[in-house]
Amino acid sequence: MKNSNTIRWAITLFCILFLFSVISAIFLNLYVPGWHFFKCIRLLMLESVSLVFFVIPFLLIKWNLVKKIYWLFTIVLFFPNIIISYSLYKYMKIRMDYSVFFLLDDLMQWHLIKDFITSYLNLNIIKCCLLLVICIVFIFVLYKFLKFFFSLNIESKKSDYYIAFLVCGFLSILILGAYMTPYKNKVAGFWNTPWFINAFHQYLIYKNKPNVLNQISEKNLSEILKNFKDTSKSNICGVVMIGESLSRVPMSMYGYKRNTTPNMLKIIMSKNEGEIIRFQGKTRLKYTSPSLLQALSFSENNIVKKSAPIAKIMNAYGVKSYMLTSVYDTEFALKKLFDGMIYLGGIPTDVEISKWHDDNLVKIFFDKMNTLTSVKDCIFMHFQGSHFVFENKYPSKFKKFDNLKDVYTEQYKSPKDIYTYNTYDNTVLYFDSIFGSIATELNKRQEPSFILYFSDHGEGAVVDELRGATRENIERIYNVPLFIWFSESYIKIYPEVVKMMRLNSDKKEDVYIDEAVIYMILECMRISSKTAHIKNPIGYNN
Repeated sequence: MKNSNTIRWAITLFCILFLFSVISAIFLNLYVPGWHFFKCIRLLMLESVSLVFFVIPFLLIKWNLVKKIYWLFTIVLFFPNIIISYSLYKYMKIRMDYSVFFLLDDLMQWHLIKDFITSYLNLNIIKCCLLLVICIVFIFVLYKFLKFFFSLNIESKKSDYYIAFLVCGFLSILILGAYMTPYKNKVAGFWNTPWFINAFHQYLIYKNKPNVLNQISEKNLSEILKNFKDTSKSNICGVVMIGESLSRVPMSMYGYKRNTTPNMLKIIMSKNEGEIIRFQGKTRLKYTSPSLLQALSFSENNIVKKSAPIAKIMNAYGVKSYMLTSVYDTEFALKKLFDGMIYLGGIPTDVEISKWHDDNLVKIFFDKMNTLTSVKDCIFMHFQGSHFVFENKYPSKFKKFDNLKDVYTEQYKSPKDIYTYNTYDNTVLYFDSIFGSIATELNKRQEPSFILYFSDHGEGAVVDELRGATRENIERIYNVPLFIWFSESYIKIYPEVVKMMRLNSDKKEDVYIDEAVIYMILECMRISSKTAHIKNPIGYNN
């Protein structure tokens, strides 16, 4: 009899976990582009196999109390990610990652309550909360129904249940703070509990990173400043554009067959619109926040505790720095590194998605330019760029490419592949127009100006293989654009900087953004390194 009950409980456990997967598949089919019915069925088949490995230990456990702990613990760990992550994606358009915990953490800081109410507490959040309540009630009703229908019962004392809940709570807290392996996302199939655990772990890391950078840099700032000196002769307007998921592979100014960067090529060919100097950019990281934190701070062997953010160096030489962003990763991870930050954020819905193109950030940029009063300013801009979903990242008038003729090999000929490549290339074309508009306006100004552009990482080629390990995806992910545009006035006043950048560009060597970008920005702002540095690929002796 006991064996029969154990099997029934095991079947119930499998059914409940599989129900979570069904909810996920339904959600993917309805709301996430690129997920069709048969792809969701394939997902469920793979998921059912992985769930078997969670049920088998339940059958092997002999002690009733341990069975209850395992049963509850498994459901408790599966439930948050499956329900919360997809609810967040539907209503808030964000994934279940550490930024969600920053939203919750903001509630604990009283001075941010007003911002939270105006920015986050809206109808969509209320809908999300109601959905969570409905799901919890549904699970409870399902449990009661299954218990009544199958007459499931494991003889036990009431105290056993209390102990089981306490142990589950303790283990949950313990695991949420634990460090997971690099293969955490594949432990339980597709986007299950390990992703939720990793999100909390990342939150703990990035919550402290900006604070650590500020504290440590104060101690080491005097030592770092010994390596630099101010060599400016005039006002300088610096702009650092940070791309999102843009690879240099599909950029025509890097040799791509399609003309995806007409404005950049026009500047390269012209004689009076400034000058673009290109580098063979490389990144070591394929995630936004860690990539930017390393690129925009000095570090010793990438150890954050031995780092100093670029804003601290700039402030010491009278340069004001600002960050304009429409990417929530930047807003949470980097907001304490700059003198000011404007987050063109909020929580877009499907109806509002057209309002969130990068030209909105350009409008904020020009408004900010008109209010600047300091002698030297450096504005950082982080764009949505070419992040998946590609078709949502550009206005309809930039829907130009509709085939793959003379661009890719025959292996990419399915309608899905063609659509993916075309929409990605359209995002490149759209950014090119944004870059062109900013460069044109800056070139009209009397003061010397420059634009340094780099991307945090690239993006995979095919939807099914995004960030996968194919040769083409590796090239697209880790080969990123890195280039500098100098205005005509900058070229006249600081020809030595332009000459130095040309010489280094002519080497045609890989330049890693985590090593070079911070030096390049400071050099262009004329905060020059006194001596060449092993970590400074573009350094020279003054």
